[in-house]
Amino acid sequence: MLGHRLLCGRRNPALAPVALSWFLAGCASTAVIDPPVVEGRVSEGETQPPFDAGPAPQARLWPRRGELSVYLLDLSIGTLVPRHGEAAVIVGPRGDIALLDVGARRHHQEVARLVYQLNTEHLTPANGYGVREPMQVEWVVLTHYHGDHIASLPALVDDDGLVITRGIVHRGFVEVGSGANTNHGETVCELLGRPSFSDLDTPICRAGETVSCAQVSAGDPVAAADCDALPLALDLSDDASLLVLAANGYIYDGREIQAPPPMPTDQNNEENARSLVALLSHGAFRMHFGGDLSGEGTPGVPDVESRLATHAAPYYEGVGVDVAVAHHHARRTSSNEALVELLAPRDGRQRHVVAGMNPVYLNSPHAEVLHAWLDGDRLRGGRFWIPRLPPAGATHDHLIVADGDLIVQTVQGGEGYWVQADGPSPQAMASPSIRRDTR
Repeated sequence: MLGHRLLCGRRNPALAPVALSWFLAGCASTAVIDPPVVEGRVSEGETQPPFDAGPAPQARLWPRRGELSVYLLDLSIGTLVPRHGEAAVIVGPRGDIALLDVGARRHHQEVARLVYQLNTEHLTPANGYGVREPMQVEWVVLTHYHGDHIASLPALVDDDGLVITRGIVHRGFVEVGSGANTNHGETVCELLGRPSFSDLDTPICRAGETVSCAQVSAGDPVAAADCDALPLALDLSDDASLLVLAANGYIYDGREIQAPPPMPTDQNNEENARSLVALLSHGAFRMHFGGDLSGEGTPGVPDVESRLATHAAPYYEGVGVDVAVAHHHARRTSSNEALVELLAPRDGRQRHVVAGMNPVYLNSPHAEVLHAWLDGDRLRGGRFWIPRLPPAGATHDHLIVADGDLIVQTVQGGEGYWVQADGPSPQAMASPSIRRDTR
């Protein structure tokens, strides 16, 4: 079994390869897509029953007790000042909420609105959940220090009354240079410096000296002494967790932490390269998050994706994941060949890819990224899903534009899952989890 540092005292079960047979269903408001039949990988003499996710959803997927739900938000672009932003809200099987990035400063109300609606209308005792505060979340996870991912956190706390009960996970204020949005890094630093937040502060990496918020604001980078909190598992239920495998270029390989080669700190993509990488699991289901992790390997754009594919491979077990979140808003500086093969090997199993973006991310998704994930039917009938198509963004026959939130929700305790585009013309597809037959 691979070792995890568990923040909440629970150890993830060992991951294992899995066979696949699959079934695809469409939302009632759209045409049903009939995929080709794929043989299940089962032992000789055995017959794998077809996967059946049940009736196609007739409305937006809200949390169901015992299942995992992920909401990738369709964040607004604003009016006077266009704003980038990416945010995901994860709801665990028992109702625990984790925010994975929170969008730009002006997105706080959109994130808060969903948190409030979840807690007051869906995660209620009447629906089988415990008593929750209207603005309660258990975890906040910040992938890196760019404003489109972290800037709304102070406003969520101070203006919207966000109540965080378990922890705020970030890489630590190490190697924060001019490639970061240091003003937003400073505000997060000041928030975590409040006495009431000291018990919530959960850095992955630490410096060998005290780092002041003024140093963060000035872009005066302090080197990491270690990233010994890796791997860090955030408990979402008895059989669901968010496992942080990498941060600041440091990667846990199942035995030890692999340090990165020297990386400068003055370019945008050098900050992206320091993104946290996390693996979300529930039963047989796996979903990969990596912020804006880079993989191009050119000056100013470090290739961390290939190192991840090498060192973190034990956690992906040669079968990858069910749903991958394409790094960096599906831009060509990410989704390199090694990363795509790690997460979606060409093995005849169906998978899906989602990417966070709003129309301010001009030219996303890049054509090179769509081709990397979709050409040659790599996803075996799966799709690439995005909330909105920005101006000049590439298109593909298997690209689905939601014009709304994207939702991923497990069924049968993680044996399978739905992906839903919750827009004016809703679409949904069901797939079995690729590990469902071997646990």
